[in-house]
Order: sequence, then structure tokens, then C-alpha cells
Amino acid sequence: NGDYEQKFPQARAMYAYMMLHPGKKLNFMGNEIGQFREWDEKREQDWNLLDYPAHRQMQAYVKALNHFYLATPQLWEQDTDWRGFEWISHEDNRNNIIAFRRVAKDGSDIVVVVNFSPEEQQEYRIGVPITGTYEEIFTSDKTEFGGSGMANGKLKTENKPMHGQEQSIVLKIPRFGVLFFKGKARAKRRTKAEIEAAKAAAAKKPVKRTRSTKAVA
Repeated sequence: NGDYEQKFPQARAMYAYMMLHPGKKLNFMGNEIGQFREWDEKREQDWNLLDYPAHRQMQAYVKALNHFYLATPQLWEQDTDWRGFEWISHEDNRNNIIAFRRVAKDGSDIVVVVNFSPEEQQEYRIGVPITGTYEEIFTSDKTEFGGSGMANGKLKTENKPMHGQEQSIVLKIPRFGVLFFKGKARAKRRTKAEIEAAKAAAAKKPVKRTRSTKAVA
């Protein structure tokens, strides 16, 4: 939909959405370069489109997205298990934004936010499961992909419950943007009582002595 410039961010969003959901993927030849016509086995692809920057950027995006998918087990390890996917937010039909988690077998996860709208968001809050820091590890909006270059970097969680989670983060979302976040839990600080108890336990622990040998003169 939309004009020539709008077609590319929409295509980037849809390809990322396909990669994010459980199930195997299918992408016809030519889609990776933003080919306008349908795939035809009787013709070669319209490689001349790579003479245009937007189509070269589309090819670079699909390549990077494929590599990111293969390197991210959260996106494919539990494709056939309900534990591999969990909604965070799917009811914001006003802004056309959804958020969910993909989970690997070891319990590690990534948080994904998808904006199907042509409107960007400068302060959008979502609930997250980990207390600590969330880092943006991939985005469809990089300038080398033809995007605006909007980035979030690292975001600290806030003690503001949302979407059934005790913590939340506030992020920037580009138009037709797809964002991937990895959470890092904050180290739990020990109380003074816990520190003293640990010292007392260490003091009571018997010291293992080793037999020494004396040199014979």
C-alpha cells in the first residue's frame, strides 16, 4: 500500500513479522530485492532493480534479518511448543502496535514490538518480565536498510506495572518499525543481614589443612 517510498518500510515490517511468529518461513525469489511483479519460473529476477538504492537496501535488510533469525534460538527453538510464544500486548488497535515474547528452551527470551502504522511513537510504554535493562538488538529502521535511523539503545525498567507485568519500559517506535529487545536482569543487592550471615558462615567453615613436608638437611 501507499506510494513507492512507503512500500519498503511496510515490506520490512511484514518480513520481520513472518520471522517472529512460530512456524517455518517461505519467501519467493525476488522478494528480497523488492521486485514489483510476481515470481515467474520462466524468467530470471529483475536484477536491474539493484541499480536503485531502495532495492539494494531491501536486499541488505533481508540478508541481515535471515542471519539474525538463525543466530537467535528464541525465534525457532520452540516453534511447536506454546511455551515459545507469549503475548504482551495485542489490543492497541488505535495505534496498530503489538508486542510479544519469543522464548528459547533455556527460558531466555526476547521482546518484540511491531508498529503497523505510518505514525511513529516517541514515548510508548510496554510491560516487560525482567527487572533491569533492555537493549535493542535489532531494528528494521536502520539507515542502511532504508529506515530513519531511530534507535533506543539501552532502556532501564521502571516500577510501573503494565500489560500484566510488574515492570515496564518506555521506547521510541519508528513508523512501520519492528524492534527486538534483550533483557538483562539487575543483580540483586544483598541486605546487611545477608552479608553478615555469609561472613559468619564462612568463619565457621573448617579450614582444610594440607600436610607439609620438611626438607632434610
